[in-house]
Amino acid sequence: RLGVELRLGSRVDRALVSREAPDAVIVATGSRARTDGLQAACPGLPIEGLAGARVCGSRELLAGEIAPAATALVLDDVGHYEAVGAAEFLLAAGATVTFASRFERLMPLLDLTLQTEPTLARLHSTGRFRFRGRQRLARVGGGRALLHPLGGGPEEDVAAELVVLVAGSLPERSLADALAGAGCPVLVV
Repeated sequence: RLGVELRLGSRVDRALVSREAPDAVIVATGSRARTDGLQAACPGLPIEGLAGARVCGSRELLAGEIAPAATALVLDDVGHYEAVGAAEFLLAAGATVTFASRFERLMPLLDLTLQTEPTLARLHSTGRFRFRGRQRLARVGGGRALLHPLGGGPEEDVAAELVVLVAGSLPERSLADALAGAGCPVLVV
């Protein structure tokens, strides 16, 4: 209705923006998963062995970029369904999964949807799922992970040939950064 030309499937770069000379560019390129081991969320609490361990985000796992392992730790720092989806994927592949979270309950951000109990029942029905609430990851390596309870208490060593970190997202700014100084305002959504 407004006479806006729509082009789908076009690659946008600085050269295209220079040719088109728009009044402004609105960049909505989404986000990328954090796989920094939650270091930003846990300053002063470094995770030992993270660089040498088999660690990924849920996106890489679900996209098939990372093969499942016989034992896995899913570490949830978000509290939504994303980490549960990763755990279900691993369980379907035959893995034994330890699910650790800084939260006391599984996916607390979905409490109002009444999904928690049926989801827990489904996960536990495999016989290969364990939930550990109020935990942080202290160390990984050698197919193991060390969980440290947030409120104090004994640490727990769990089998984890693969660690899946679900720690939220970071804005994907590479296009916006590349367009900076291109002669028009660049607005990031």
